[in-house]
Amino acid sequence: MDKDALNLAYRWQKQFLKGWFKDQWYDALDYLEATAKFFLIMLRFLFSPILLIWMLWHFKGIYKQISSGEANREKVRKKIEQCEKY
Repeated sequence: MDKDALNLAYRWQKQFLKGWFKDQWYDALDYLEATAKFFLIMLRFLFSPILLIWMLWHFKGIYKQISSGEANREKVRKKIEQCEKY
């Protein structure tokens, strides 16, 4: 039995398996990254109408406060102008 050939075959097979598992691991990581991105996109599609409805409801509340006189228009205008400077 040729021990040198056996040792070389064993080392070659070990390197092959190391590379194969490394490739499989990186493929799995790529799959997880793509899946996470897909779910984030789906969540964006799912929650964007809800966010839009919430923003409109909030805008309606602010408009009612300003139009009814509950909020002082001059204070609101001054605060907006102060924030727009930055």
